[in-house]
Amino acid sequence: EFGSNVRRLRGTSDFKRWVTNSSYLVMLEFYREGCGFCRLLVEPWEKAATDLKHLVHFTAINTEKEPKIASKAAQKYGIEIQGVPTIVAFTPKSTRPIPYNGERTAAAIKTW
Repeated sequence: EFGSNVRRLRGTSDFKRWVTNSSYLVMLEFYREGCGFCRLLVEPWEKAATDLKHLVHFTAINTEKEPKIASKAAQKYGIEIQGVPTIVAFTPKSTRPIPYNGERTAAAIKTW
């Protein structure tokens, strides 16, 4: 599970507050708790979130616990979730996120 610098989104109001209405760059991860690759990403994701906490908001949606918000976000913003973890970035007031396909390391995420 994530530390305090990653905001877990649990509903539409969270998504609007932390992603849609944000004046920050927002990194969003779609994940599942039972996913091995997702577990490997927890530490780098938290490290990047801690190091960039005043510049970038790091968020996450558990696709098993919050399937409605995950599905709604994917449909509304054209996010292709073909597997987890899926990572996208939202610039302030953007209508289309940018997919992140880089390495799953804190250094790579921070420099992207």
